[in-house]
Amino acid sequence: MSERECHLYLADILDAGHAIQAYVATLDFESFQEDRMRYTATIREFEEIGEAVGKLPEELKAQYPEVPWREIKDFRKLTKIRRLFDHLFDRIES
Repeated sequence: MSERECHLYLADILDAGHAIQAYVATLDFESFQEDRMRYTATIREFEEIGEAVGKLPEELKAQYPEVPWREIKDFRKLTKIRRLFDHLFDRIES
């Protein structure tokens, strides 16, 4: 992987983190849960972070062992499972 590619993945992570902060800055947790658009956008940004972390070189991740890389990467799987359950629940209700 070239240095430029790694830099782009790190920029994606930073951009997604800034977007999440902007989405939730003015909301309490209850309002956040009720705002489907912000909630969904936030989940999508977390998925983007997980995707980018998965593409970072192992050598870079090894330099920062205090960062829970695996958990961050695996969070995207949890969000997909959550969306599946939400979708199934919506279908059951209607």
